[in-house]
Amino acid sequence: MYDSTLATDADKVRLIIGDTDNDHLLLSDEVIDWLLTRNSDIDLAAADACEMVAASLARDFKQMALDGESVTDEAYDRYMSLAKELRRKVGRRCAMPFAGGVSRADKTSREQDTDRVQPSFTRSLHNGSVEGAGSLTAVLDSEGI
Repeated sequence: MYDSTLATDADKVRLIIGDTDNDHLLLSDEVIDWLLTRNSDIDLAAADACEMVAASLARDFKQMALDGESVTDEAYDRYMSLAKELRRKVGRRCAMPFAGGVSRADKTSREQDTDRVQPSFTRSLHNGSVEGAGSLTAVLDSEGI
């Protein structure tokens, strides 16, 4: 059941997707609780809820079409559009630029981290020898470069 005090995350999901009519709820409390356990973010749970409602509407549209009734898919499109927008919103909130090694201490700390993925490119990448060909300079000279 929807509570307008927004005391629970489930109430917040219902508000976001417009599932606030307690006489005609689109999703059960159990389904919304399950979506919240699958997602660490209320907006992501709401996006999943929108897709579930849209899937239900698509099934209902198919049944109505089989019964010969007029069918409109505007509600389906609105829920899918809302799901897409909620995912964009989360993406904008989560995508943060990062610049590591901007201080000597930070650079040293990162280089000493044994769990860190080693970079493919380093300052000394072309120093030393190339396997089976001597030094890089010798290879370049042999190619006339």
